Amino acid sequence: MLKKCGGLVLALLFILILSLPAWGEEANKEPVPLDQIFKESVLLPSDFKGNAFVNGELMTYNDAASFKIYSINGRILVPIRLAVEALTDLENDVYWNIRWDAAKPDTVTLFTSYAPHYKVVVTAGSKTMQVNNQDIPLDIPAQSIGNRIVLPLRAISEAIDREVCWSDGMVIISRVPVDLTSGKTKEIVAKAKTRLSTCGSDIEDKLSPVAVYNGGYYALKSYYDAKNNYVTELYYYKNGKAGKIDLAGESKIKLPDGNDSIHDSDPKSIVGDSLYYPTRIGSETKLYRLDFATNSSTEVCSLSADPAGWNLDDEGWFDGVSRLGQNTYVVLHSGDLTMGRDSIYRLVNKSLEDVGGAKWLSSVVQVGTKLYYTSLEFMGMTENNLYYLDLAQNQPVADIALEGYAYDVVRKATENSISLSASTDMEGLAVKDSFIYAMLYQEKADKDNRNVVRINTADNTQTILPIEVNKFWLVQDGILYQEFTSGKLMKSDFDGSHIKVLADQDLDKIKVYGNDIYYTVAGEAGLYHLNVVTEAGEKLSDIVVDDILLNQSGSYFVNQSYDAGIFKISDGKAAKIVDGFVQRCLNTDGGILYNKRGSADVYEAD
Repeated sequence: MLKKCGGLVLALLFILILSLPAWGEEANKEPVPLDQIFKESVLLPSDFKGNAFVNGELMTYNDAASFKIYSINGRILVPIRLAVEALTDLENDVYWNIRWDAAKPDTVTLFTSYAPHYKVVVTAGSKTMQVNNQDIPLDIPAQSIGNRIVLPLRAISEAIDREVCWSDGMVIISRVPVDLTSGKTKEIVAKAKTRLSTCGSDIEDKLSPVAVYNGGYYALKSYYDAKNNYVTELYYYKNGKAGKIDLAGESKIKLPDGNDSIHDSDPKSIVGDSLYYPTRIGSETKLYRLDFATNSSTEVCSLSADPAGWNLDDEGWFDGVSRLGQNTYVVLHSGDLTMGRDSIYRLVNKSLEDVGGAKWLSSVVQVGTKLYYTSLEFMGMTENNLYYLDLAQNQPVADIALEGYAYDVVRKATENSISLSASTDMEGLAVKDSFIYAMLYQEKADKDNRNVVRINTADNTQTILPIEVNKFWLVQDGILYQEFTSGKLMKSDFDGSHIKVLADQDLDKIKVYGNDIYYTVAGEAGLYHLNVVTEAGEKLSDIVVDDILLNQSGSYFVNQSYDAGIFKISDGKAAKIVDGFVQRCLNTDGGILYNKRGSADVYEAD
């Protein structure tokens, strides 16, 4: 039988043996402090209670009792499922699997689904293991302890070019050797031990933040009632008091994007001080608007009537409302994720007017009476995906893409696959002085790169600028961008000329707010700040950053590991204002709403 690791619990629990003392110093690679490689490493405490850090993320195993780690004669026995998580590099699409045959109970095979291809065969009692059909001697024979096969982790790690070491009761598995003498390594190990032993378990039924308003906030409560019906209720919280909000009909509220991520500051269901939601009134599905000022709802339009013909009972979902210029647009998805598509409607006199459609709507902008939008065909070829409609003219939607080019798409190529997505931390279609700027690439080009194209909305002529980018932003006096090959932070004029370097490093996360840039550097812990006008910069923190939150109240970042919490930047320094593992987080100019591991409540941070 074949089972994917990380899924169902295997009938047998396989175990690896880790020999002490620490090893890996003999490797040719130069040891580095743990903070530089934390997000590419695994930290597993010897007193395992169900929690570990895998590639910088907290991993929890509910069946921790089955994963008991033993110390026998100076050796640490580690469950193979935890070890396999360490060997699985999701960033590069490498997945480890386990094969076990009941007819050969003393043999286990580990193998990768994609490149780099490894096949490791271990048999209990054998002093050798096979790696890609080659015999590798084992200092310690593989053994069977009860229903568990054990083998030395050092040997398998060496075979697949991984490093393993031991520091103060913590097993560390990494790509390169860890500098165990570094003060930063010792600090992280100590903090990680404390965090993993005290983070506790999570709970399922918890409030989800929806919006901030007038010194309070809205949150959604979801649960199953006594009849096993799924119930959602909206509440408004202020000054420690909660009030349930009466909604029309059988409503379904769309939560802000980013179920478990931290990036959305403009929920699609919220426009101004109103929440839009679909609801069932009798046999009809209608769109309603909740006014935060009065907490009362009014009907906006019918969603069941033509031309939409959309119902809550059908397969699909409400994708939100946008206000562009003087127009209000409603986006509805019909069908499933694979075969369905988005439809765009304009609200006119309490009725919907069909505007256009896309497989998966990426970005929409309006310049005067002209509407532009992009579509993401994530299942295949996505070229020729820029669409245009002049609302003042009685003409159909036109595809104005340059032939063979894909717009507003982030393409990520690995050895095993190519993934397509929409960017979440930059404007897909950015407008400046009647020009639209977008990222594009040639679908069939030999070189995998992305340029910026400038579209003149007067006649829709397009100019590909001579800058190659991973991301870009429009600032006061030009284009700020991350250079495609080097990852450096660059700046040019709006026509792509007068290029200069602002940060001569390979950057990872980048967030822009007005004239302020906050970023992290690949392979380095910490947060940097740069003013795009003065070009003056500084390092604000040496803590691992998992997300950057910027709003009118200030600058913040989130750590989801050994320093778990929210930090606020003040006077050039980082101060922790929230402790714990933040989960759903809503970043708005009215404040930050979040919930966290182990709690059912929603909290505010400022």
